[in-house]
Amino acid sequence: MPAQNEIREFEHALQRARRYAAQYDQVSSYLDEAERCFKAECYRAAIVMLWCAVSARLNEDVERLGAAGFLKSGRDIEILRICSEELGILTKRRSDTLRRCLGDRNNCAHPSPELYGASEVVGYFQDLNRALFGYTLSISLETFKKILLTEDHLSPGQADFLIARLRINQRARRLPHALIDKYFGAGPRIREKIRLVWQVEPSTDEEESEEPPPPRLREHLKLSEEEKTHIMRHFVHKLETHRSDHQPTEIAQIVFWEVLSDDEASGKIYEYFLSQKEHLTVTLLHRVREHAPDGYKEQFAAVLSTPR
Repeated sequence: MPAQNEIREFEHALQRARRYAAQYDQVSSYLDEAERCFKAECYRAAIVMLWCAVSARLNEDVERLGAAGFLKSGRDIEILRICSEELGILTKRRSDTLRRCLGDRNNCAHPSPELYGASEVVGYFQDLNRALFGYTLSISLETFKKILLTEDHLSPGQADFLIARLRINQRARRLPHALIDKYFGAGPRIREKIRLVWQVEPSTDEEESEEPPPPRLREHLKLSEEEKTHIMRHFVHKLETHRSDHQPTEIAQIVFWEVLSDDEASGKIYEYFLSQKEHLTVTLLHRVREHAPDGYKEQFAAVLSTPR
């Protein structure tokens, strides 16, 4: 039987791991199995089950971030490498600890001379908490852009998860500029993903629902009016240099409605729309008119009253 202090330490480690486990589909069930193995004195099995919880969390993190395309195989050593070297969601120190823990798991899952008792399971669990379970997943700006600027598919749910895990700092506030730059040089799949993370216009279902639309990048950044003005000026410059390459109806979904400011930059946006009115849908023209200053409202009203 485990000693009382070992039982207390295991339960303390379990409580800490469960603090974040509810966010994941399978982690809690593996932790429950590990607890049953530990109490039954099946210590090797407990370590195997604890590693299963690690593997389940890492795989789900990568999947929910929309980064599954980075994985070349489903082997645990590969996912540790991807999480550390490619995505940067594990520091080298944490990755090294998990690699060592993977070695212990392999010893327990296959014939080996290594002996594992209650104290070894407790120490193993504590290492996993320090390296993984004690952390909420967060990603850097570099990781965010790396995932976003691949050709891999990104669902709305994955977009929400990706944005919610982005560490918002001073560097992240330059992200709209980076996305505008990438948008004009990217292929259709990446442009689609950039429009998705910015999501200016809610879908038809969301408009009819009483529930608010899900959070997107614009809500997370909470840009000041000065920052919005800088983005608009940057955006106008891109429009002027690339206007022949993209239809306004496509470009409109990137940043327009949430970053418009009553200044010279926003005026140029409305003037550009008026010059390209034959390319705009009626729905988009109504949306432009709704947000436009009074002088521009009249011009867009005239456009809308003209037979198309």
